[in-house]
Amino acid sequence: MKSNKLIYVFITSLVSCALFLTGCSNSLSNKIDNNNNSQEIVIKGTVSVPAAMPSSFRSAYTSYSPSLNNQIQIFAMAEINGKVVTKTTSVTASSNFELYIPKKNATWIIYAQMCDENGIPVMKSQEQTKTVTAADDAVTIDPFCLSVIDGCEQDGSIKLKFYNNNDNITKIKWTLKLCEDYIQLDQSKKSGFIEFDPAENGYAYLEINEIPAGLYDAKFYFVNSNDMCYGPVTDKIFVAPCFVTDTWFGQDTFISSAACFTVPSVDTINKLFPNATW
Repeated sequence: MKSNKLIYVFITSLVSCALFLTGCSNSLSNKIDNNNNSQEIVIKGTVSVPAAMPSSFRSAYTSYSPSLNNQIQIFAMAEINGKVVTKTTSVTASSNFELYIPKKNATWIIYAQMCDENGIPVMKSQEQTKTVTAADDAVTIDPFCLSVIDGCEQDGSIKLKFYNNNDNITKIKWTLKLCEDYIQLDQSKKSGFIEFDPAENGYAYLEINEIPAGLYDAKFYFVNSNDMCYGPVTDKIFVAPCFVTDTWFGQDTFISSAACFTVPSVDTINKLFPNATW
């Protein structure tokens, strides 16, 4: 009986010792992790591409498909102890981000940019300056919004859907003008017609390939069988470099819930354009 008690005490002691060592190991691991975290400051912020979300007014943008994963990068640069230190992280089209920097007194220059498949920058945010101290654990910066880099040589394209169920309208005349008129457009990209083919069940597309990136003023005129134009309906169309502008945002007389530009009825056109005669 005494022997059994000794064995029980021995086994209990071993288990207790093992639990104690495990606890010490976890405590040490947590301390190591905490020490690693304590050596860095986290910069928190958000980044977005132009109008990658519905707006309150009628406009057209890219759906940013395929995904922009790892195409947008956040950069932070500072001089620490006489050396330039750079930190980066990658994010999606519209996303929160966290960027870890050394826990040192320093002034950081931070910005976001998107590159094409060859690594050439095509969109960039404004730079922000943030001063941190070794006492900081986390800092928040203002939101970033990317815009097309001036002189960007990468084009985008347009493919926007239109629907016509009005027998009095045979086509739509369109015009485009780059808001920042630093690029001269080819005539074929300045104006044209959207023709409705009965075989397409009332659907047609405004399709333009290799058009300079930027924000455009667009005007649409409804044309009847006598070639009389009524309008214009004005819109904004944003073309992102390397992407297709394929999505209508907003919902009103012209934009349906299916994100398609719809030609209104004769009655509606008469109300919008009182001089229209059929």
